[in-house]
Amino acid sequence: MKNLLKGFANIILLILVVILAGSVGYLTLVKKQNSNTSQTEQSPSTQVVPTTGSTQTTNTSPTRPLTLPPPETNNTNNQNPTWNTYHFQNTKYTFEVGYPAQWKVASKTETGVNFADSSGKKQISVFIYTYDPLNSIKDVNQITNTTSSDFRGMKATKLTGESGVTGGQANWLIFQAGSNLYGVVSAPSELFDQVVKSLDI
Repeated sequence: MKNLLKGFANIILLILVVILAGSVGYLTLVKKQNSNTSQTEQSPSTQVVPTTGSTQTTNTSPTRPLTLPPPETNNTNNQNPTWNTYHFQNTKYTFEVGYPAQWKVASKTETGVNFADSSGKKQISVFIYTYDPLNSIKDVNQITNTTSSDFRGMKATKLTGESGVTGGQANWLIFQAGSNLYGVVSAPSELFDQVVKSLDI
């Protein structure tokens, strides 16, 4: 009878050890998954979305590195409380731009971002190209005025006309940010100056 009780006690002890080991393993796994989830939520990612217009190619090594702001977040723009500041960053390009607080990010690609109002009829776009996009912009939109200008010491061209995407009056600024690097900002005419002023490249 003592041997039977001893064998029974060993089985119970073995079951308790297995349950304890399983519990510790489960808690470790859950803690590790929660840690990985919070790291994933904090790291910025680049979503590739096709854009309207011509096909774009990207240069794997830009000739002039752009400044690196903090990781991509949306913050209230201090100059105008009704605007947000958007930080764009991928492996090659970085910029910061202001947009109306009630607007949303409509699409984001490896080279830029589009914002749109709730109707989708007004859009702000900021993109970096590895080729001069002037002819592509003229092909898609009805340009009525083209002027040479300067953007923070960089050679620039300002275009005015009707957007082929939204149908509204818009302005475009194309500036050369390096030997093969071009920045493009487009916005409705009434918002253009404020968008350009907020752009930090």
